[in-house]
Order: sequence, then C-alpha cells, then structure tokens
Amino acid sequence: MAETFFSLNDTERARILGMGRRKLGREPHILEKDIWVVGALAALYSSQFANILTFKGCTSLVKGYGVMERFSEDADISCDLRYILRDDAMVKNIPPDGIPSSTSKAEKWAERAQHRLLPWLEASIKPMIQETLDAQGMRASIVVERRDSNDCIFVNYEPLHRGTGYVEPSVKLEFGALYTSEPFDKLPVTCDLASIFPELVFPQTSARVLKMERTFWEKATSVHVFCQQDRPLKGRSRHWFDVARLADLPRIQTAMQDTSWLNQVVRHKEMFFRMKDRDRNWVNYRDCMSGRIRLVPKNEGARKALREDYAAMAADGVLIGPNPLKFPVLLEKCAALQDEINARFS
Repeated sequence: MAETFFSLNDTERARILGMGRRKLGREPHILEKDIWVVGALAALYSSQFANILTFKGCTSLVKGYGVMERFSEDADISCDLRYILRDDAMVKNIPPDGIPSSTSKAEKWAERAQHRLLPWLEASIKPMIQETLDAQGMRASIVVERRDSNDCIFVNYEPLHRGTGYVEPSVKLEFGALYTSEPFDKLPVTCDLASIFPELVFPQTSARVLKMERTFWEKATSVHVFCQQDRPLKGRSRHWFDVARLADLPRIQTAMQDTSWLNQVVRHKEMFFRMKDRDRNWVNYRDCMSGRIRLVPKNEGARKALREDYAAMAADGVLIGPNPLKFPVLLEKCAALQDEINARFS
C-alpha cells in the first residue's frame, strides 16, 4: 500500500516540500497550503452534501480547470439555495434558476438564507470536516465564523514552512447560499505535488465546479463594481489577473459572444448583490450589457492600491507561472478587454 503524505513525520514532510520547490519552482509554504486546500475540498466532496455544494471562484479555476498561473489559497463554496430554504415556511416557489422576481423577495430570501447557513455549517459541516481530516492524520482546528458578512469555515493548521505572511496557514472556505448548484462541470482536483511524487498518496477529490464561463462574468462584473467604487481592497488584484488570463481562452472568447452568460450573471447580481459606487449611488450592472463596463480604475489612488496589492501577491510566490504578467501589462490587457466587451455589447 502506498504511503500517505500525512503518515510521514514533520521532518520528512518538510523535506518533500523542499524538494517540490526545486522541481516545481514554487515556494514550500505555497505547496503546503495547496495540500490543505485540496484536503478540505476532499472532505466536502466525500460527504453526503457533495451534490448541493458547488466549488466556485478563483481557486476553482486553478484547481478545477487548471487555467490560472497562480496559487489561489482559499475556496468559495456555494450551497444550493433550494436546499438551505427547503423547509422554510417564509419562502415559497423558488424557480429553477434561483432568481427571485423582485428585490424585496431577494432581500427576504437572503435574510432567511443567512439566518440558516451559519448554524448549518456549525452543526453539519464543521464536525464532518474535522472527522474526515482527523482520520487522515491531518491535524487542524476548525473554526466557523461570520466575517465581513460572509459565513466561513477556517481550517487552521501548523505550517512546516512560512512565507512573507501574505498567504496564511489557514484555509478559508467561504460559503454562500444565494445560488443554485448549476451550471457545473464535474472535475478532478489534485495536489500539485502529486505529479512529482507518485509514490506518495496526497488528498484528491472530484468536485462540482462552477462552469468557467459563469466565473468569468462573475469576476468581470465584480471588477466593474470595484472600478465604480474606485477603492480596490487588499487581496482584490487577483480578480484583474484572472479576468485578463481567462479572456485569452477560446472557451471564454466563445462565451463573450453569447449574451446569455452575462445576462444570467447581471440578473442574479442585481437581485442579490446590489452595491454602491464611490458617490453612494447604486451600481447599475446593466451597464455591463450596454457598452459601459469598466475594468480599469480611473482614480490614481485606486490604481496605486491595486499595484501595491499585486506586488505583494507576487512577492509571496502567488504568481507561479514562468512569465507572470507585469502590472502595467495587466492593466493594458484589461483596458483592451474593456474596449472589446464594450464594442461587442454596445
């Protein structure tokens, strides 16, 4: 029987991570956290809840589709709205796409979902993850917390290697319950080290991954909002990177010619994710469908904050490709993409 990574002692595991650095050119703390990310996902997708959970966001592009030349440290998980509200007497007749007919109804659904999600994570998901990790010798403390209005599970582990501090030794599983579980692709998720150490067993799973077309427009519309607010926050530069990289893919080029993808995202966000711009006016998501999408901040202060966050991300080894995009090139690509989308949808 093949030996598992977590059956090794700390010294042996640290040595494996160091060897991974030499073979893959990636920092040991990045390779180590990758194992924990996959381990947490494997716990979710080996559970009875696998069919109501959809892996989405940045990490799904990296670990599911393998299309991003960067490390993504946390995971966004969508729990099917219809499951969370399945027996809620205050919510009736959820349509197949999960989009309500009015903002007032959306507010009620969101309030009820938020009321139910955190207790469900505490009672059902936390003990399941703990039991699964313990059985594999993965020593971690599991914490359920509502942080910045987001319901999260943190898988905190004692690292064998540390970086600059940008990447923390904690896997954040950020859960939401304002989506259905579609559309998705069923994809394998494996650890980066598994490819160079076939004699060892690492965590792996098969996950329901939100289709990349939907993820592209989710990210592009989020960047549009950040630009309207003119104050990109810490950790947000990854969205610009992902949008620029995704736009080069033939599959996304095809999606940009199909208005149904963007229309679906706009309809969903204008119900559940209403946001205000820098002047405290509501951001109009339909601008993205009428030739007025913004993918480059106009404000110099916002560009400076974005540049600094991008530099910090690169300094901690998050950009893992052989030729990572320089920041000026990234903005140039986003500006060209902005023009392309606006020309197509005007």
